Amino acid sequence: VPLNTFWLQSSLEPLRGRSPRADVLQGLPEDAVKMLEDKDAQQRAAFQELRVEMDERERSQRLHLRNMREHLRVLEETFEGRNDHVESVTETFSERLDIVTKCNHHAIKLVA
Repeated sequence: VPLNTFWLQSSLEPLRGRSPRADVLQGLPEDAVKMLEDKDAQQRAAFQELRVEMDERERSQRLHLRNMREHLRVLEETFEGRNDHVESVTETFSERLDIVTKCNHHAIKLVA
């Protein structure tokens, strides 16, 4: 065992099974310990509230993202439907233009 490892192990040995926090609080007056414990409880409660708030925000953001994806899907389907309609109207217009062009050619032949 290297010397520094041995020193570290031997210096930590008395602390095994004991909370370092208990060592810090051991020499303090009782009212100071109570004040520190109250402050710790307040901080833990505030942290828990923050965690709950962050979880709620995450759920809300996930729901919003899911709704936006659904909205995008609906828009894509609508666009595809309108695109199909535009293609259909264009084909119909093209067919009618062909008919008008043929009629004009026939009319020109009749007049000439």
